[in-house]
Amino acid sequence: MLVVLAGFEGLLRLLDLPRFDTCWVTKEDFWVEDPELGFTYEPGRTVSWGTINSLGLRGPEPPVEKPPGTLRLLFIGDSSVYGVGTHDEATFYHTAVASIAARCPARDVDYLVGAIPGYSSYHSRILLDRLLVYEPDIVIFYVGAYNDHARGRSFRDADIPKRMARRFAWWHRIHTVEAVELVSNVFYRKFIRKLRSKENKARVPPWEFEENMREMLERTLEAGAEAVVLLPPYSASLLERHPIIPQYQEILERTASEFGVASSRLQVLFEAASGDERELYVEQDDYHPNPSGQRVIGEEVGRTVAEVLAGEEMAKIHPKRKARRRRTRSENQ
Repeated sequence: MLVVLAGFEGLLRLLDLPRFDTCWVTKEDFWVEDPELGFTYEPGRTVSWGTINSLGLRGPEPPVEKPPGTLRLLFIGDSSVYGVGTHDEATFYHTAVASIAARCPARDVDYLVGAIPGYSSYHSRILLDRLLVYEPDIVIFYVGAYNDHARGRSFRDADIPKRMARRFAWWHRIHTVEAVELVSNVFYRKFIRKLRSKENKARVPPWEFEENMREMLERTLEAGAEAVVLLPPYSASLLERHPIIPQYQEILERTASEFGVASSRLQVLFEAASGDERELYVEQDDYHPNPSGQRVIGEEVGRTVAEVLAGEEMAKIHPKRKARRRRTRSENQ
């Protein structure tokens, strides 16, 4: 048996097989491995019209020490926040920043974009932890648009750290082991996954999505920042393919209410803005907002943030937030 295995291992090495590593599924040359996130972007590259800063994120990189009087915004999310296929000046965060600056001319406004295409709420939670050191005043969450309820591979996003650690284990360099992993991965995707419920197929199932949202809102408020939760818009075709979207929308709205932070249903705004939803999405796409859709989102963010700054939302959410913090302290004792 050992002779057969040794011969099989030698053959695989001779043929350089398998060439696909199930623990590292990314192939683009601008992706860089990350032990927690799986991948991030290589600084200095240009990806989908966006320039990558030293943090591996799109857009300007503000100084860690925030200038006095500066309002700092942190946008957290996925490819829709990143602005796939959209120039910088047409992204919703650019529109939002301009809107806020116009509404609050006495304050300087800067921002940080914590978003990369392909990221889910699992990634957003990690990015938020890393970026809170920049002391944002307001964190705008745009999560649950697609990647969370998309079908998982042979593992959930929460398993990424374990898989990345395994990738560099000595035994993972044995070609026979890699071949077994590959066959198991294909078998799961072709057969086992079809037997699971839509919730259990998701990269981030609804219960894990809620845990991520609660943890992100908790940490945001503990850091002394405000939060705005956006409920992403969804086209009819996307809803047909991903019928569990309402579960994620409900979680977003409920957690925002429980934590006493502002929220906005972008689907309502999209329906009011155009009679044809295709006018608001990237061509031949059904979930990435195009410049027109980005503008609708940016204007809503600008309005909501201005209300928060003016104290209109604060008056309503302060009692809820205070009660929430009392419960949290009690639970931690």
